[in-house]
Amino acid sequence: MMVSGEYESKTQRNSIFQEKLNNGIYLGAKNISYTIRNGIYVQKITHILNDINFVAEPGKVVAILGPSGSGKTSLLNILAGRIKSKGQRLIGGQIYINGKKVTNSELRSCSNFVMQNEVMLPYLTVQETLNLSAQLRLPNCTAHERHERINLIISDLGLSHCRNKIVGDNEIKSLSGGERRRVALAIELISDPYLLFIDEPTSGLDAFLSLQILQLLLKLAKSGRTIVCSVHQPRSQIFQSFNEILLLSKGESIFYGSVKDCIDFFEINNYTVPQNYNPSDYFLDLLVPKSTVNRHFSNTRNDFITYENLRILSKKFSSSEYSNKVLSNIDWQINSQLQPWKPALIFNKHTKGFFNNLLRPFYVLSIIFKRTFINHSRNFLGSFTLNSCINIITALIVGGIFFQLPVYGDSSIHAITNVYNIVGALFFILSFSSFNSLMCLESISKYRIIFNRERANGLYGTMEFMIAKELGDFIFYFIPPLFFSVIYFFMTGAGNVSYNNWTMVQQFFVYQVIVQCIIWASIGISYFISSLTTSLELAQGIAPIIMVLMMVVSGFYLTTNRISVWISWFQYLSFVKFGYVALLLNSFPPNNQWGPLTTNEILYQLSISDTSIGTNIGIIIGLGFAYRFLAFIIFSNIYKSVGLE
Repeated sequence: MMVSGEYESKTQRNSIFQEKLNNGIYLGAKNISYTIRNGIYVQKITHILNDINFVAEPGKVVAILGPSGSGKTSLLNILAGRIKSKGQRLIGGQIYINGKKVTNSELRSCSNFVMQNEVMLPYLTVQETLNLSAQLRLPNCTAHERHERINLIISDLGLSHCRNKIVGDNEIKSLSGGERRRVALAIELISDPYLLFIDEPTSGLDAFLSLQILQLLLKLAKSGRTIVCSVHQPRSQIFQSFNEILLLSKGESIFYGSVKDCIDFFEINNYTVPQNYNPSDYFLDLLVPKSTVNRHFSNTRNDFITYENLRILSKKFSSSEYSNKVLSNIDWQINSQLQPWKPALIFNKHTKGFFNNLLRPFYVLSIIFKRTFINHSRNFLGSFTLNSCINIITALIVGGIFFQLPVYGDSSIHAITNVYNIVGALFFILSFSSFNSLMCLESISKYRIIFNRERANGLYGTMEFMIAKELGDFIFYFIPPLFFSVIYFFMTGAGNVSYNNWTMVQQFFVYQVIVQCIIWASIGISYFISSLTTSLELAQGIAPIIMVLMMVVSGFYLTTNRISVWISWFQYLSFVKFGYVALLLNSFPPNNQWGPLTTNEILYQLSISDTSIGTNIGIIIGLGFAYRFLAFIIFSNIYKSVGLE
């Protein structure tokens, strides 16, 4: 499929649409079943879908309808190759593309899936969102070709008026619900798929916007695409516009065919749609079993459907001409010499050669870094300027409290008192830097859904995501604390003591290195905590607990030899402990005189036996890598389906 000059005239576009119709995708599914086994000792089997037959053709919009719990979303996910038989999930039946039996990976290669919940970076404009997505999905195309492709999509989807507006989200109001839905659709159209699955395209939209979205889907279908969507309770005008519908109830096929044929089928079986009544409302309410209150007919009608009635109606459909038509269509696909289907224009489906594969990770890194940086820089609450102001103001306030702490003393007692004051000031910078870095918890949690979706599409992997995310966030999480630490160092007088072998300049430089390493390790902890849960609230609850434990076993509140055995092992996982020791060794370097005391005596009083700053800095850096490695393992293997529902 071409990307550039073919869109320059209506004649050329029409020829492409005809090509899509000729070379489009015929989707067939035969005897699809889906069973989940629950329980360890006594297994409970839940049948989600039972022997579903389904077809979809180029140029048509096929809607899957049914009451809640009917299995429509499960069927849509199976048809899209997003659920596989594994463990307690068992899927039966066959899926065909142009008459050829296909695997899940083959299904995903020729189709795209538009999810019900649009999750996009809120501070990117529509144009930037599509541009960066196109760079990820179409890297083999030139910038001009991608530009032409995006302009066509923006025009076709009616997004020209808002192309320079930020996307926004539930908290940042910018685009309307319908516009956001169209942007989500536009992203999936970039790779020009022949087959498109859409989950609840009208969910959460008013009647006018819902109709707009459906008209857009019909327009896309007429261009030669095959479109399958799940819909919940459509209004009458929308229901009448679908080319084909599949009615489900309790995992059973109740009907498949045109809207007119559906009305006829129910009428033949003594279920007539009342006059001036929305047929979809009637069918969907009718298909809720009698054990559930039927709000529309409970006082006026007697044609409730029981579970037994549903099975009878499903069997009547299975033996009807409408069901035979579906099976005949599938057989025709299998026996006809349909042209082989073509994959969507996605990089990893087309790129070959050592050079491209070698450069692929760097290419992806640059794109993810760019969009992360742009999105973060426009977020005022997380912006560089605001974070810098917060750090500077905090440094001035707390620095004023610890202002020019006295050193030495007239006696050993006074000297020890001054030592503990300095130790308290040092521990504050350690605590502040550690907790300040936990701000990135929210950012990581919000990016996770986008990451899962793009990873599922094969655009990049966990390693690229984590590296690019960290690089994109660097200036926002590492530079503002630098302002704090510089101001705080000089206001507290932490470097007022010069030693023969350790000057104030050396102290300041090493102090900054230690603080930045602490921030590095703290961000690593944030990645690890975020990987453990899909809930931001839970992550924000876990993080302080872990940080407090790390501080308690650091040796500041309680000397390490007095920590209870059951928790003492945790100190070796605590970057706070090693940061605390490194800061003390920097302020009280061994084998020096500190007023009436020696630094060796001070370190002994503080239960510090290690005398190497470099070793402690190395351990902090190593722990930072270890936290990230654990996060990498978890991100790669757990909660991979979050955001794909």
